[in-house]
Amino acid sequence: GRVCTVANGTAGCSGGACTVAACNGGFANCNNNPADGCEINVTNNVSNCGACGNVCSTPNGTPGCAGSACTVAGCNGGWGNCDGNIPNGCETNLTNNVSNCGGCGVICSTPNGTPGCAGSACNVAACNGGFGNCDGNIPNGCETNLNTNVSNCGSCGRVCSIANGTAGCSGGACTVAACNAGFANCNNNAADGCEIN
Repeated sequence: GRVCTVANGTAGCSGGACTVAACNGGFANCNNNPADGCEINVTNNVSNCGACGNVCSTPNGTPGCAGSACTVAGCNGGWGNCDGNIPNGCETNLTNNVSNCGGCGVICSTPNGTPGCAGSACNVAACNGGFGNCDGNIPNGCETNLNTNVSNCGSCGRVCSIANGTAGCSGGACTVAACNAGFANCNNNAADGCEIN
């Protein structure tokens, strides 16, 4: 009258002792104890994923197990699984990667300069020669031509002004573009403008 039963599987009897003859699909007897039968659901157990002893791990994140396969359940803050590869986990540092800044696929760009990424936000790492980020706006990059802009001549905020005339900017240096009527720049020095009446 002693009936063998196995949770999540088929019972057997060997040498007068109940055994696990087989486990149902998706279950396994990982502790080799017939008393609790096929105790592990290997379809969603991160310590026994797909088979007993197959431990899922996720660098820089939290492992998962679904459909008997290891997955990335989540990434730690500042990290992303941008290549979609499960074994290397959350491989991308989103805080300083210009191709994945703050999120996978977020590419930083800087017109007339070099992009940067810090604290998961795009920034301007450097401007090309002759250009400046004078408005402090990241998306438009180094928008100002410092060689020709009279309000930012040679550097941001350097305004050209000419006595008795109109200022210009050439090669990053202030120049005299024109003199007012009755004045002239006789010494060819932009610093004193149109100095002669």
